[in-house]
Amino acid sequence: MIQRPHLRFKLNIIIYLIKRVIFKRDYKQISILLNQTTSIKEKTREFTLHEGSHVAKMHGRVEYIYFLKDGTLSYYVADEITEEEITLFSIERPGMVIGWELLSHPGRFISNIKVASQGATLERVEKEHFLDSVSTNDLIEICHQLYHLLETSFYQQTDLLSKKVRHKAFNLENYYISQESTLEEKAGLLRGSPFFGEFREEEIVAIADKLERREYGAEELIHHQDEFTGGIFILIQGEVSIRRLEGTSYLDLRSISSPGYIFGWSAAFSHRDICRATAEHKTSVYFLPEVSLQSLTRDSSFGIAFYKTLIWLIGNQIQLSQSRFIHLLDERYLISVKHLIDVNRPHIPLPSPLHQIPHLLKDNSTHPLAFSLLHKLFKNGTKQERQLASISLDLLKNEEREANFLGRIADVYKTVSSGDPLQASENRKQCAILAKEVFRLVEFHLEGIENLPKKSGNIFIYNHLVNHPVYTLNNRFQLTLDSHFISALILDEQYGDPGVRTVRIGKSFEYGHQDYYDNLGYINVYTKDSDLQSDDSRKNAKEKFYKEAEDHLRGGTNLIISPEGTSYITEESPGPFKMGPFNVATNVSEEPHIVPIVFCNFDKRINEAPFFCRVLKPFKISEQKAQDESLKDFVMNYQQTFSHEVDRARRDADGLLNQMSIL
Repeated sequence: MIQRPHLRFKLNIIIYLIKRVIFKRDYKQISILLNQTTSIKEKTREFTLHEGSHVAKMHGRVEYIYFLKDGTLSYYVADEITEEEITLFSIERPGMVIGWELLSHPGRFISNIKVASQGATLERVEKEHFLDSVSTNDLIEICHQLYHLLETSFYQQTDLLSKKVRHKAFNLENYYISQESTLEEKAGLLRGSPFFGEFREEEIVAIADKLERREYGAEELIHHQDEFTGGIFILIQGEVSIRRLEGTSYLDLRSISSPGYIFGWSAAFSHRDICRATAEHKTSVYFLPEVSLQSLTRDSSFGIAFYKTLIWLIGNQIQLSQSRFIHLLDERYLISVKHLIDVNRPHIPLPSPLHQIPHLLKDNSTHPLAFSLLHKLFKNGTKQERQLASISLDLLKNEEREANFLGRIADVYKTVSSGDPLQASENRKQCAILAKEVFRLVEFHLEGIENLPKKSGNIFIYNHLVNHPVYTLNNRFQLTLDSHFISALILDEQYGDPGVRTVRIGKSFEYGHQDYYDNLGYINVYTKDSDLQSDDSRKNAKEKFYKEAEDHLRGGTNLIISPEGTSYITEESPGPFKMGPFNVATNVSEEPHIVPIVFCNFDKRINEAPFFCRVLKPFKISEQKAQDESLKDFVMNYQQTFSHEVDRARRDADGLLNQMSIL
């Protein structure tokens, strides 16, 4: 253990820790605490700094190891352009170590640190003396201190958390290893591990010999938060989410999918893990029991190397936590990744593509290139590039999901707009197939399928929701998500045909809109969002609408019509109903069912809330309208009923979000 400057101060800390441990019945921690030994002699010098004074500046060389005696220190990041200072977190824990970065190349501070109280007293020891005298126990103590920094950073972010969608994991490329793992297979995995890969061969074999294999199913908990893990886990294949629950919200630390990555490493210094680990889908791991790890690292050169590497890893997690904090401040993901790369510039080779990432993230059109580069570095980069690419991908997980989502939307557009207008039926089918791929990338809730009529030839009405502007293609085209959802995931799945929609006649500058819908054979209608036309043009279009709609129904084709004639946000939906779909229903000789569908959250970004869709019970107007009631009065009354259903769906969607956020 690193010797503290004053015996009285040291005894106070030990008494405090023992009391805390006793109250928690943590006898193991008591034993470790009392058995630690001192290896660094008292060669420290005490000094005092005033408020605003810097203890460290990012990228500055570490010349001393510092210990905080009293006062408060603030960790912050300064934007290079605006010079704005963002406080990441503050610490006032006596004995906190500063300058641990000298244990790994290039030995430069990763944070700006300054005095946040009226004054602060610190003590320091020269780095040469520290490096000459450092022991395994000293390094274990530094791990404890750094983990406290990580916890402090976590708690600083709690107030910024909001309920978010926990998305389903996607199957990733597997690293194959047999169920009965051989020693060579275990060692082979360790050699490729970013953590173990640089240890000596005899050390790798010694670790491999003590590994136990464990299997987990989808959504299975691997270890709890705020509990001891009992050992270190090493991923073989699958995906593991590391997150902390705070009430009904969660804070993601990271998602691990690369073979050889470790988690649960707080067991290496007998500390409770602040997060819990969950298998996102079928996952295989190796487990290195804490007792086995201690036998390997106790009083050995391997112990020194192991804990130096662990300190490097915890430092990376602190960087990730700091960058995540910046990300949570108004979703400033670009600044957070830029900060992460800026902090690590001394470690990054000059030709590395990592330097390009902040620039590529400035525009939606270059996002795919940024993610492509990060994935290549994640697989084939240097140790530092792999680690930074992995952290960046974690920070940008929502942005990458949106980029993929927008890419799938572009695929739908390109396929349909390049189709043959004379093959509208085939185009609609292909559109539905590709739209299903779009919705596979999002979390959605669909219920009420059992209410669908067995026979096709119905009118499907729905509350039309506006698209979020972020999902607009470069040609200003927006794929209407709710209506495509009906075509692809309801009608095509149930009836084998995506049906025919009514679609507004686009404005003259909306060439993307025209190129797309002209190839689908939909029924064109004028709305308030169309260019102004003469009364005769509108009258002719209206007559054509009724004729085409009735012809499709007689032929057994389902129609999809929004009775509002325009789109709204979820909170203001539905708008006033127009008579069109109801007039059509009463004009057809064989009266069709009207099938109401209510939507929520299709106007939101896909990481904000799950899409919600409910199919209501179908009805025929003749069976619901009173004999002395006009069709117009019936529609007005039904609009109120439909509005209540939308309100109910909103409440249910909010409840679903609460459930999903705590899974």
